[in-house]
Amino acid sequence: MVSVIIPNFNHSQYLGSRIESVLDQEYSDFELIILDDASTDNSLDIINNYRNHPKVAHIEVNKRNSGSPFKQWQKGIKQARGEYIWIAESDDIADRNFLLKTVRVLDEYPKCGLVQVASMIIDEEGKEQGLYEYNDSRFKDGFIVEGMTECKNSLLHKNIIPNASAVLFRKRAISEGNDLIGEYKINGDWLFWASILLKWDLAFIPEALNYFRKHGQTARSSTYNNGIALLEEVKVKLFLAKMLSLNRSEEKNLAYNLCYKWLYAVFFQKRRVPIRTHKEIYRLVAHLYPALYLAIGKTALAFGFQKIRNEI
Repeated sequence: MVSVIIPNFNHSQYLGSRIESVLDQEYSDFELIILDDASTDNSLDIINNYRNHPKVAHIEVNKRNSGSPFKQWQKGIKQARGEYIWIAESDDIADRNFLLKTVRVLDEYPKCGLVQVASMIIDEEGKEQGLYEYNDSRFKDGFIVEGMTECKNSLLHKNIIPNASAVLFRKRAISEGNDLIGEYKINGDWLFWASILLKWDLAFIPEALNYFRKHGQTARSSTYNNGIALLEEVKVKLFLAKMLSLNRSEEKNLAYNLCYKWLYAVFFQKRRVPIRTHKEIYRLVAHLYPALYLAIGKTALAFGFQKIRNEI
């Protein structure tokens, strides 16, 4: 059985079509768990329409917002009875063959901890905007890859699973990352996927079975501007660095990469990052590479000269 978790917050505009896209799945062996994080729109009116539906196993509504979407993930996972779990984000929709094809992969490949499908980007009105671009030629075709290798080659550098709605994963593959994601606001999914793939393999289906909605009702812009997303990215990468047992040269390269990204945001992206966040980023990266001040000095000088040239 599959446990489908729909975590919702103020997505009443899309929630009905999301729920219907789950209930309309060709694969029928699933339960539906609907969680609302204290929405202030009319989401509850929509949710109440499904209270007596035979596929709906749980509906839970928070009286107070949890402050993190990943706390809702944790709550849903605890309630899930299925062998497989699908976190179906409340503003996305799915092809009716999503579960049929993803379940088939996990059934056939017991070493796979999760399977991801290609995603079609849609706008607020549901109009297709084109396939999500991975900038990686592998994603043009289907593949199965060893998880540890994928962590070192890809997830250590960027999140290659940008949308939870595109993923089906094994409940028993969940690792320690699930205990930590509730502390995150934006990059908890990155940590969650990485913790699974450190021990399990990844499969990819190149068919667009997920419709990933891009719209203005997201928290990403504020978390980027105040430095939260950058701090969480540092934490995820340092978690992976520890688990992958990087050598000193690899640790140095990672520290320089993080330093570059950090200072680029300061010099060129005009983010209003609080001093305490800067201190926390420095503390974390310096623990990885004690001579971090050298990297900061070199990068700051390079960016400083570049900014002067741009202003002349």
